[in-house]
Amino acid sequence: GEKKGEKKGEVKALRRVLLQLLTERFGQLPPEVTERVGGASPTQLRGWIGRVLGARRLTNVFARSKATPRPVAGRLPRQAPGS
Repeated sequence: GEKKGEKKGEVKALRRVLLQLLTERFGQLPPEVTERVGGASPTQLRGWIGRVLGARRLTNVFARSKATPRPVAGRLPRQAPGS
């Protein structure tokens, strides 16, 4: 009961934050965007929230990334010599 309520509250908050960020960045949103956000999972919502600030267009927020992320220097374990 309580855990389910917390989960619903979290999803509702994520949706509200995403819609606010999208509106601030891109202006009035088309109804299909609002519908898509309304049906999204928490994982999708977090991913889209992470893309809002770097997106040049609204469609970039929701586009699937085809590029492989580049490794960040110093973040990958080094291989031992000869391996």
